[in-house]
Amino acid sequence: MAGSGAGFLGTIAGVHGPPIFLLYQVLDPNRVRGAILIFTETGNGLSIIALLIIGRFGMEQLIAALFLAPRVMVRLWFAPKLAALIDARLLRTIVLSVSAISGFFLVIG
Repeated sequence: MAGSGAGFLGTIAGVHGPPIFLLYQVLDPNRVRGAILIFTETGNGLSIIALLIIGRFGMEQLIAALFLAPRVMVRLWFAPKLAALIDARLLRTIVLSVSAISGFFLVIG
């Protein structure tokens, strides 16, 4: 159910994470991070392939991605330091907050 919901939401709004986050909210934070990474990257990769097939991913989008790449690298550098500060209780709070905010904007958007 969560996978189907995530696929549907990812297709219509680019919001893959919240249904899967809700599914994993009670697990160990290290396990959650690993599962979410695999899920998100697979979903993003499939979305890019679909956009390429229908002709909606071109040079403009590639330039935007290259412009954002340095920021991604900086965040990847900070991620392990930040992850060490997040325990299971805080992770659950973050997951529920992000899911609620995403749901709110999906409904009003």
